[in-house]
Amino acid sequence: MNTFLLSRKWFSFAYENPQAKPIHTSLYFWIIERANACGWKKIVDIQTEKSMECLGVTDWRTYKNGLQFLADNSFIEWVEKSKNQYTCNRISLVEQEEEIAESYSNAYAKNAKADAEAVAEAIVEAYAEADVKAIAEALQSYINNKTIKHKNNKTNRSPVGSVQSTPLTKAQLHAQEVQLQYQSLSPEDQETWDSFIKWYNKDELLANVRRMEQQPFPKQILSVVGEFGIDPVVDMLRNMGNWKKITSNLSVYLTLLTWLKRNTR
Repeated sequence: MNTFLLSRKWFSFAYENPQAKPIHTSLYFWIIERANACGWKKIVDIQTEKSMECLGVTDWRTYKNGLQFLADNSFIEWVEKSKNQYTCNRISLVEQEEEIAESYSNAYAKNAKADAEAVAEAIVEAYAEADVKAIAEALQSYINNKTIKHKNNKTNRSPVGSVQSTPLTKAQLHAQEVQLQYQSLSPEDQETWDSFIKWYNKDELLANVRRMEQQPFPKQILSVVGEFGIDPVVDMLRNMGNWKKITSNLSVYLTLLTWLKRNTR
């Protein structure tokens, strides 16, 4: 049995058949769970009282009608029906052979694409200053580096004469993006960044902040300085540095922005 395929088949059916109700979905997946727990035995005993308690069903007729609905639509087969609510139904799951409804497949693909686009938009919104191409290249390098490894964690040897690129480290990617952003700044903004980063790298109170995983970019700092002013930014970074657990946060910029906004409420 393939639980993913059973799930797809059921939701394809439910998508096309509005008579399929939540009770049918929960009951069907409860049966799948019980079959899995029994090692996918062909015949599964479904205890009525326990099933009703687990599913939150209080009416025995609702439970019985739900099972009959699944049987009528060829999702289960009766082997032996229970005599009352204290005995077991003996049933068998049916592996669906018919194709998944085209309308559901199209909706599924459309939703998957929409989810991917939403995630991408969220990343761009959260890190609007980041260079998308650099991020994509870094991710691809990471993926490529993972796929060329053996199960024993030893990398494959490159063919003689081939050139194998080494993925950039996070520090190198950060430095690369800082340089790209710096070049696009006005002379005045470059001067502001130069003064800030010189102080940022030398201030002893910021030692913990400098150990955070995602260090700030020029446009991020210029953004918060423009919104809150340089003095509040400096003071808040020092406050962050005084908190020993600050390294558990990932992004200097997002943490700084959150603390500044909270402080102005």
